Amino acid sequence: MKLQELLDSWYLPLKPILESADFKSIGAFLVKEQNEGRPVTPTFDNIFRAFKECPYHDLKVVIVGQDPYPGTVLPLNQVADGIAFSARTSPKPPKSLTYILKALEEDCFDGFDLNVSTMTDLTHWANQGILMLNTALTTQLGEIGKHMEIWKPFTTRLLTHLNDTHNGIVYVFLGKPAQKFIPLISETRNYILTASHPSHANYTGGTWEHGKLFSRVNTVLKDLNRFEVKWSNSTLVQ
Repeated sequence: MKLQELLDSWYLPLKPILESADFKSIGAFLVKEQNEGRPVTPTFDNIFRAFKECPYHDLKVVIVGQDPYPGTVLPLNQVADGIAFSARTSPKPPKSLTYILKALEEDCFDGFDLNVSTMTDLTHWANQGILMLNTALTTQLGEIGKHMEIWKPFTTRLLTHLNDTHNGIVYVFLGKPAQKFIPLISETRNYILTASHPSHANYTGGTWEHGKLFSRVNTVLKDLNRFEVKWSNSTLVQ
């Protein structure tokens, strides 16, 4: 599949970035890693899935995490699906997503379990205009943070482009690696929310200090007269 098809409506707006030397070096690096026995995750056809599932002209929220779920090498276990925090092929939510879903229940659904706690596929968030972005779009299978530096130029140019071309976007930066990109965003034209990365809950007794992010996002969208996010994919909860 061609890159243009993978990026769908994002391809033309991002063409200068995609034709840059920095971007070409990322592709060369990933192919070299794969050929030398260091498998890349997510799979190549899923690396840009966050863009394909979030139409460029519908963009209203950007959620920035760290890097994809590493999965495991033996047995080969690809957890990442190209949408930050999503794991659509996983039988249960990974830890970070578990903390996110628990926070979502507490924030928006008063702690009731209405099929929210078992969600693994976050495609329906992306389809509503949420770019679920990791600061690095890949990592080495079984390893955390291996590709952070190689993706930094791409992420920098992407966020700079979005800041220059879109107003009234809600940016959610989760964790310190993501928050390093905050200076790229104009707070006079956009909205910036922050919290620790959900994985930080592993070190705080299983509690993620999310600051009611989900309801705060919808409050901003409501004030902007934009459609609020339907966080649950259940027909029972909207």
